[in-house]
Amino acid sequence: MSEIKYDLDEFAEFYLALSEIVNDLTEIGKSSEALSQNNFYVNGAAKKTVGHFDKEPGKLTDLITHYARACRLIVATLEAVKADEEAFKSAIAKLQGGGAS
Repeated sequence: MSEIKYDLDEFAEFYLALSEIVNDLTEIGKSSEALSQNNFYVNGAAKKTVGHFDKEPGKLTDLITHYARACRLIVATLEAVKADEEAFKSAIAKLQGGGAS
């Protein structure tokens, strides 16, 4: 039988890193949107340079959605691990004659 090893601290660190990325991307999206609506850029000499900004919010939204989903999956995994551990402890207690704990 294979053994699954996991480090809860590593899950937490990964979750925090992904959450930080989500926050950063959200701020970038806000800045990009504000910049894309700035008259200096829209009507000025930089019009060609910032012409791609209309596509960026959708791409950023996709990234944010995927990173946020990864965060939710980490939380769901941790909750499943906790439930499995509690069920395992309860089963051991029953086997040892201690009843459910």
